[in-house]
Amino acid sequence: MTVKKNKTAMLYINKTSVALTGNTVEDVFTVAGGPILVKFLAIEITTAVSNNACNVGFTADPTAGAGTDTVIAAQTTDIAEAAIGDWFYAELDGTTPIKSAIGTGLPQMGVGTDGIIVPIGGIDLELQNANPTTGACTAWMAYLPIDNASRVSK
Repeated sequence: MTVKKNKTAMLYINKTSVALTGNTVEDVFTVAGGPILVKFLAIEITTAVSNNACNVGFTADPTAGAGTDTVIAAQTTDIAEAAIGDWFYAELDGTTPIKSAIGTGLPQMGVGTDGIIVPIGGIDLELQNANPTTGACTAWMAYLPIDNASRVSK
């Protein structure tokens, strides 16, 4: 067995102007070339969300194999009336996204686990319904490539 030392530093990517209105699934990132180890996944509210109940979560949407979506953070946290500067981040263990309201705390990196392996495919922001009439965010992710060919695009 050969062990390769990976000198890859943590990589960061963001996608701006992600609408939180009218859609139930928003493709935020695409993983290609090989799997990645996600260390941080969150959204930052950039346009205030209307006062309409809607839970938010993240899923991995693989393109190979059975193609079954895997929950990264369940759709159990309401984004109604989220203010500019609020963060919602995944604990990376399939449970509830955590809300970090502006002025009350900062989002934490790597909460709950040492990361989650995401295969080739999409990483989706999922809204429980199309209730919000206003709202936008920036999606953020920190990750490590597992394969030399692994890459992420927005």
